[in-house]
Amino acid sequence: MSIAKYNLLINSQLIDTGKYEYFPNQEKLMQRPKIVLSKIHELKSGIKVSDASEYISAIYSIADSEMNAKAIDAAFAAFKVFKGLDVGFRKNLLIAIRDAIEERGNEIINLMMMEGLPPTIARWEFKEMLNAFSERTLSFYEEQIIKRINNEIAKETIILYRKPDGVLGVVLPKNAPVSSSFLALFALLAGNTLVIKPPFKFPIAVLHIWQIIDKIIFEHTNITGVVNVIVGDSKEILEEWLENELIRDILYFGNSSSGIEFGAKAFAKNKKVILELSGNDSLIVWDEANITRAADSFLDGFIGSSQVCMLPRTALIHSKYAKIFLDEALKRTENHSLLPQFSDETVLSPVGNIEKFNVFLRDAIDRGAKLVRGGKRINNLGEEDPKGHYLEPTIIYLDAFQNLHKMKLYSEEAFFPLLTIVNVSGSKDDEIFQNICDLINSSPFGLRTSIWCNNNDYIERFINGIDNAGMIRINSKHIEFSEYLPTHGGVRLTGGPYGGLNYLWERTSHLQGISIKT
Repeated sequence: MSIAKYNLLINSQLIDTGKYEYFPNQEKLMQRPKIVLSKIHELKSGIKVSDASEYISAIYSIADSEMNAKAIDAAFAAFKVFKGLDVGFRKNLLIAIRDAIEERGNEIINLMMMEGLPPTIARWEFKEMLNAFSERTLSFYEEQIIKRINNEIAKETIILYRKPDGVLGVVLPKNAPVSSSFLALFALLAGNTLVIKPPFKFPIAVLHIWQIIDKIIFEHTNITGVVNVIVGDSKEILEEWLENELIRDILYFGNSSSGIEFGAKAFAKNKKVILELSGNDSLIVWDEANITRAADSFLDGFIGSSQVCMLPRTALIHSKYAKIFLDEALKRTENHSLLPQFSDETVLSPVGNIEKFNVFLRDAIDRGAKLVRGGKRINNLGEEDPKGHYLEPTIIYLDAFQNLHKMKLYSEEAFFPLLTIVNVSGSKDDEIFQNICDLINSSPFGLRTSIWCNNNDYIERFINGIDNAGMIRINSKHIEFSEYLPTHGGVRLTGGPYGGLNYLWERTSHLQGISIKT
């Protein structure tokens, strides 16, 4: 059986560089890692491996500096033409792209699963990334890009026009590269063009989906090079982007420490950087809340073994409901029992940093938290295993909320299945409310906050009282998406000093004022 081969996408052509990497079969890699790595070494050494297709899922080309420069040049040449298209035309182009991707959903989801995503997560990511491109939402965005104001007294027309910045470089994360890459499509709405860099070890699904997108763009515009995809050494590519004047903006997905540092370098090079960094979200349960729905939303925090940024990791519970919520969460956690990674129902993934999990868990217990569920390292059969790639879904309970801010899981991103339920107390409701707001607003991160509350007065108070969040969701699932709202965006260590809710068509454009006298 032949092995699928994927090439770079530059100027609407598939480029075989002659230099390759090999994507291993993820199930075989977990079961027989030494054999798989040995096969890859033999292939790289030029040795013919007769059973390679049993261990290798795909081969892909690697870019060098010349290919990187060609991709940027192609994107810039395309930009000079693409930016002149009517914004309504570009909106309809995005709808055509969405429809084409939806038609080929099964093959794309299968590739996402091939790269290691559990089926439930692959289907969820695919569904939500398409939902972000509803016609109502795109029409709303279109209206924001060009606004006309007629001043009859002055006999003047004012146009507020968001003009595209130019070529956008996109650095994708390894935990959700396909769905994250879809965010970059909104930059096309503003008239920008793209150079996309998928993660070095997980580029297959991104290469595939953007080849489809490129064909749709060419069919509708007859323009080549609007989107380009290269795979290569991240450090080298980013350094070249910083030095290349044709790259105007960079969308950077990554952890907060490296992202903030890169943002400073880019700013010094006069480049706009849109940062999508770490998250450490909280869920709030207030008086008269639907405890069952709130607990379900909280347990979504175990999706992908909590290795997705926009998941709830800490539940801040009004003291009146803390024990009730804990009991409900523990009861419902039984539905999150570990299944083999490649079964159709699992929500768990192998955990990348198990040692850090142990450090965070010990630190939390030392500071007063109680382990109430999980805590063990296990294999894909759910058996305790010191060499296992998984962790049990783990819940800790903290009765003394004052200790939360001292814990590592509060000040750093907990990228593993460790959820915290906190009893927030006070002498009266006003004090409890303020304690919750203080915990949210003093967090180093600010991605999402979800609130479960049926008291309208307190809903308004939470809206006014919480500023440290790119998005607040009230009485809906923490990971839910809504029309008219973007999927990403946060403040502080999540989005950097210029962070906030991320309308990418807005962030990759600049506002121009135009006056027309009659």
